[in-house]
Amino acid sequence: MGRKEVEHDPADPAVIAGDVARNREALQGLESRLARLETDSAGRALGLSAGRSEIPEMAGPAKRQDLPAPAESSDGAGPVSVGQEADWSAFPWVQGVRPAPAELGPGAAVMSVPAGAVLFDELQPCAGFPLVFDGEVQVTRRSADGRSLELYRVSAGEICLVSAASLFADQPMGARGQTTRATRLALVPPAVFQAWMAEPAFRGYVLSLFAERMADLTATVDALAFHRLDERLAAALLGHGSELHCTHQQLAEQLGTVREMITRVLRRFERAGWIALGRERIRIVDPGALRARAAGDASGHGAR
Repeated sequence: MGRKEVEHDPADPAVIAGDVARNREALQGLESRLARLETDSAGRALGLSAGRSEIPEMAGPAKRQDLPAPAESSDGAGPVSVGQEADWSAFPWVQGVRPAPAELGPGAAVMSVPAGAVLFDELQPCAGFPLVFDGEVQVTRRSADGRSLELYRVSAGEICLVSAASLFADQPMGARGQTTRATRLALVPPAVFQAWMAEPAFRGYVLSLFAERMADLTATVDALAFHRLDERLAAALLGHGSELHCTHQQLAEQLGTVREMITRVLRRFERAGWIALGRERIRIVDPGALRARAAGDASGHGAR
């Protein structure tokens, strides 16, 4: 009888710590690989011969007909729309890269995606490198029992590091990407991404974001391993004004726990007079008490 495979919970601090270590090793390997790319031109990376300016026909994600099929969002916002004009000013590093975005044609057409659309999922091959013009993409890891842990969010002008890591190592996607609201993005073909990595401006931007995300992951490990849920929840409620519009499930995914635990702690906060709960909204009544709780004061009566 074969051994039963052990399920790993992505919200487990040990699992996240392992992911951090693997990402650090991948980043070190990437730096050495990029040093070799310095000697290659973007044209060679795309297989262009001297004197040719056109981009060859690419298979797979580079073809417009192979872009993700129109899909309805979870809230029925509508289908995906392809072929819109792109404003690349959100990406300052794009100046001077070869091939230029204008040369990509339909292979990197801009898509308008409704809220709730799944752009990629765990263990799927990476179809291309997403660039967000406006909107937001939430990147999460899920466990077998349905628990979810938010890794980070991609906003306008930012890039998805899970997609980048997948393309670097030629491996399946390690997380799930889903739009939180209506989003416009372009899907850059893998071959073009590899060519852009030979450009110092783009390479520097990607590496700087890797460093930032590494710090974020380290902070997540620290929070899960050393801070109580009520402390983390109190901190998550602060900094968004006097009222939050979100569900208990969304908070659970953000903090790497289950909805029932979030509901229990929120009701405790409400009984203490710190918040007032409504349908998909939370009104902050006593921000000072929440700040004290986030700082580790169990009574919520620290310095205000």
